[in-house]
This record gives sequence, structure tokens and C-alpha cells, in this order.
Amino acid sequence: MDKKKMKKEAIRVQQILIRNFENLISDYKSMSDLDENETKDVEDFSHQGEASEMILNLESQLARAKSDLSILESLPEEEKSEVGLGSVIETDHGKFYISIPAVLNYGEEDVVGISTSAPIYKELRGKHKDDVFRFGENEFKILSVV
Repeated sequence: MDKKKMKKEAIRVQQILIRNFENLISDYKSMSDLDENETKDVEDFSHQGEASEMILNLESQLARAKSDLSILESLPEEEKSEVGLGSVIETDHGKFYISIPAVLNYGEEDVVGISTSAPIYKELRGKHKDDVFRFGENEFKILSVV
């Protein structure tokens, strides 16, 4: 598994997400900019308030997406033998990328992005090829770490 390509794809997907949030925020801002002289009833002001709340929510999500992009850009690309930030782990139950919470399409398979604050990371951290760990009801065997 090419770790540099996976990182590049994760960054590309995150940049698309950021652009989508920015476009949505722009759309909601234009919707909430009512000319008070043209406002006909109280319902118009209500929609303006809803749009303002949505903008705040989207701006919060945008900030998180930008923070996640910074994490992705700083991930190490060198191969590792021990699970840590930036590792790609192949198990008998799927593949994981220690980075940010996301699902990445890599070739014909999905790779699950896991943040270092995810409960499963506590079970994975420091593990090596051929180690076994339990998470929930499942037992996983690590087939490779890069």
C-alpha cells in the first residue's frame, strides 16, 4: 500500500470538503442578507435567523475540517513498523489509516481513517505486524504496518 498516495488522496478529499463548506456558507450568507425595507413579514426575519444559525454551525464544521487538513498535511510519510500517527494498518478485518476520522476509497477498497482520540486507537497504538488486539466483540490480527 502506497502511503504517500493515500496521504495525497486524503488531503484531496479534505480540500473538497473545505470548498463545499465554504460554498455552503457563502450561499447561506447571501440568503440571510435581507433588505429590511423589502422584508414583508415576520416569517422572513425568522428565515434570516435560521440561516444565521446554520452559518455558525457550518463555520464550526469548516474550522474542524481545516484543522483536520493541517493534521493530514503534517503526517509522516516514512514507513513504520509500529502503529502510530500516520501508520497504515492492514488487518484481517480491513485497513486503517491513523490520521483523521474519514473513509477513504483507495483503489477498490475502503480504508478507515482513525484519529488518535478514537477508542480503537488505544488498542492499536504501539502494535506491530502479527500482533492481535480486541475491540468490542471482534479480534483483529495485524497483517502489516507501514
